[in-house]
Amino acid sequence: MSSSLSGYILPAREAIAMRDRKARIADASLTVAQLGYAHWFFGNLYEAVAKIPERLAGAPDLAVQGEPVSLSSVLRPGSPVRYHLAGAPITVVATVSAVTAGWNRPSDRLWLAMSAACTLSGGLLTGYVVREINLKLFFTARPLAVAEQEELLRRWHRLNRIRLVAAGVAWLAAERVRSSVGCYPPGTARSAVPAYRCTRAQTMVTRASLRACGAPKTCA
Repeated sequence: MSSSLSGYILPAREAIAMRDRKARIADASLTVAQLGYAHWFFGNLYEAVAKIPERLAGAPDLAVQGEPVSLSSVLRPGSPVRYHLAGAPITVVATVSAVTAGWNRPSDRLWLAMSAACTLSGGLLTGYVVREINLKLFFTARPLAVAEQEELLRRWHRLNRIRLVAAGVAWLAAERVRSSVGCYPPGTARSAVPAYRCTRAQTMVTRASLRACGAPKTCA
C-alpha cells in the first residue's frame, strides 16, 4: 500500500515543483515586462503631450545638410529612438520568457497571448513609424513642405494612439496573469506565499498529491 502510495506522491511532488518553478519564472518575467510596457506607454504619452514631434520637426537639429540618413544619425543625441532602444529588447525577451513559462496554465493562455500580440504589434508599428515618419520628419536634410509636414505629424499622432493602447493592454493582460488565483493556505495573504498554480483536477488526483501541494490548501 505504501509503495503504491509513494508512486503517486513522488510524481505529484515533482510535477508541483516544476509548476512552481515555472510560475516563479513567469511571474518574474511578467514583472520585468510590465516595467517595459510602462516605460513604453509613458514615453509615448510624454512625446504626445509635450509635442516632441512638432518640436523636432520645427527645429531639425538631428539632420545635417548633405549627410545621408544612417544608423549613427538616427541614434545621435536628441533622437527619440534612443529612449526606446534600451528597453525594447528587454521587454521582448521578458514577454517571450513569460509566455514560455506560463503557457502550461490554460486559464492564462489568452492573457499571455494578448500581451505577446500587443508587444509584437506595438513593436512592428514603432518600426513603421520610425521608418516612414520619423526619418522624414527629423533626420532628412531636405526641407519639407508645410502640408507634407503636417500630414506626417497627424499620422504620427494617430499611430501613437494605437501604440498607447497596445502598451496599456499588454500591461493589463500581464497584470491579469500575475493576479490569477492559484493555491494558497487558508487565511494567508496571497503575496506572502508562492503561487503553486494548482488546479482542482490536479490536486484531487489523490489525497497524497494534495498533501504534496501543501495541505491544507484552498484551490481555485
